[in-house]
Amino acid sequence: MIKELKRLLKEKQVSAYEILETRSRSAQLFYVLNKLETNRHTENRDILVTVYDDHDGKRGSSSFKAMASDDATSLSSKIDNALLTAKKINNNHFDLYQKTAKKLKEVPSLKADDLGDIATRCMDAIVKADHFEDVWINSTEIFVTTTAIHFMNSLGIDESFDKTTLEIELIPTSKNAAGEEFELYFDTTLVDDDPEYIQKAIEDVLKQAIARAKAVSYDAEKMKPEYALIDGEMMLAALDGLIGELNYFKVLSQSNHYKKGDQLTPYDLNLTLKAVIEKAADSRPFDENGVVLDEAAIVVDGHVKDYWGPINYGQYIGETNPSGRYGTYELKVAADKKIDKLSCPYIELLRFSSPQFDASTGYFGGEVRLALYHDDKGEVIPVTGLSLSGNLYEAIKTCAYSAQEITHQKYHGPKAIYLKDFKLH
Repeated sequence: MIKELKRLLKEKQVSAYEILETRSRSAQLFYVLNKLETNRHTENRDILVTVYDDHDGKRGSSSFKAMASDDATSLSSKIDNALLTAKKINNNHFDLYQKTAKKLKEVPSLKADDLGDIATRCMDAIVKADHFEDVWINSTEIFVTTTAIHFMNSLGIDESFDKTTLEIELIPTSKNAAGEEFELYFDTTLVDDDPEYIQKAIEDVLKQAIARAKAVSYDAEKMKPEYALIDGEMMLAALDGLIGELNYFKVLSQSNHYKKGDQLTPYDLNLTLKAVIEKAADSRPFDENGVVLDEAAIVVDGHVKDYWGPINYGQYIGETNPSGRYGTYELKVAADKKIDKLSCPYIELLRFSSPQFDASTGYFGGEVRLALYHDDKGEVIPVTGLSLSGNLYEAIKTCAYSAQEITHQKYHGPKAIYLKDFKLH
């Protein structure tokens, strides 16, 4: 199929093209109340073709999917249709990625021996974790997937990588003394199937489900936290928001909050985009345009150093070597901004209905489904019925960070951020 595509693209004298081929094999297990309902194995192949047409100093583009059922006739028709569309688009010209001396970094991956065995071992760890009263796992889905990515373009780029990941989705359900039931949702993707790590992660979410059933309404009169702790989804939403403000597209559209040289924080804070982070499942050696990734330090010592983003928008704003699109990043902060343990009242905001960030105003927050209030005597009270709000651009200037570090699917750095400038209501 690829050979035939290249022949047709050359025959039709397209100005340029990109081909992104994705092959995947997956073992999938579906459980209801720890009882296996479905055992599925899948194999897929997706080919995305982007055709470019140069006209009147402009470069238009259009994409289509090549299917297994396509033959030379149908592929030829798809290329013709894509070219017709591309001729009507008048984007500024940009160059496709060309060969460099950069070498592809090796991405973290599970050993792709028997995908089914990995899935079964994972479920064994989940069953071991399910040992608490008044909480159970309503449903579990396990996906072990080997993905092979192959990228080619008309300038001779031909590169590939593969990795195997383990995704776990489950819904724990808890019940309080009155018989009311509460659900939480858990989803993680790993490149490590360490059974002890998986068991601990599931035990933690089951404990959160128990806490949700016991939660009382937040009392703003009695509860006076000095810090609000955010981690997981909310912390990543905040950091993603800051990083997104430094994207080439934001700069091009003149909607970016920060500019090069701006002070983001009055303390040392460093944000580095990385091709590969150990144990981070979203690591990748190149992006969707074939750009080989390395490292891009975008915030250094609290100041904006650089922008980042896809090759076309980078060229549009005058970048000679656009960074490419990264999947993972690392956060480092000054030692005096790290906290081992708080002695003052604080609140852990564990579960949000939908974390939100508005780049135009800096607003971030959302409805909190579960929080743990720590009073000055060390007592921990599960609470619900509250919302967080704040201005991220201001809050980042006064916050602190946990000394403990963690690696998520796309992140390595402090496990949590301690907000000083926030509102609970």
